[in-house]
Amino acid sequence: MMSTDIRADGKQPDSSAYERKMARHKPGLLPQALLDDVAREHGEYLRGLRKRAEPEFTSGNR
Repeated sequence: MMSTDIRADGKQPDSSAYERKMARHKPGLLPQALLDDVAREHGEYLRGLRKRAEPEFTSGNR
């Protein structure tokens, strides 16, 4: 589905959506050390959730 370049009020837009998208400044990639830290912290958080949930699942209430 194609969109038109004319707004509802009949005026031409300042720029097309494609031009606005291409003009955006994209952030650089995150450093690998930061990504590793986030992954490690997330893993620790998930392991903590699992430890807290294990008694519920191992008590025979399945």
